[in-house]
Amino acid sequence: MMDKKPYVTIGKLAGINGVSADTIRYYEKLGVLSKAGRAPNGYRVYGEDTLEVLRFVCYAKVMNFTLKKIKRLLTMSHESSDTICVDILDMVEGKIGALRKIIEDMQIALIVLEHFADDCLGGQAPAKRCPSIHYLGQGGPS
Repeated sequence: MMDKKPYVTIGKLAGINGVSADTIRYYEKLGVLSKAGRAPNGYRVYGEDTLEVLRFVCYAKVMNFTLKKIKRLLTMSHESSDTICVDILDMVEGKIGALRKIIEDMQIALIVLEHFADDCLGGQAPAKRCPSIHYLGQGGPS
C-alpha cells in the first residue's frame, strides 16, 4: 500500500522522461529502478525518488553509459557506499576515452563515405560498377 507521498503512474512517469512504459518495466526487471508500489486499484505508482533516478538513467544513457554501468553508478552514489568521487571520475574518464575513439572512428567513416559519394558514377550505371561497392569489398578507397 502506498503512503501519502505524491506519486505518478507508469504512463505519466514514462511521458515525463520520454521513454516507454515497457522501458520502465525493463529497468525494474534489471534492478536499475526499484520496483513500483501499487495504488489501491493495482496500478504501478512511482514516487519522486523514482522520477529522479529515471532522469539520471536517461541522461546517463545520452552520455553513452550502458545500463550495467548506470546501475553501478547508482549503487556507488548511495550513502551506504564507501565509494569516493575519484572512483566515479575513473568511470567518467573511461567513458571520455571511449567516446573519443567513437568520434575518431565516425570521422574516418564520414571521410570515406564522402569519397564514395565523390567517386560515384551516378545515373544509371550498373551497381557492379559502383565505386562504393568496390571500395567496401576492398576495405576502402585505394
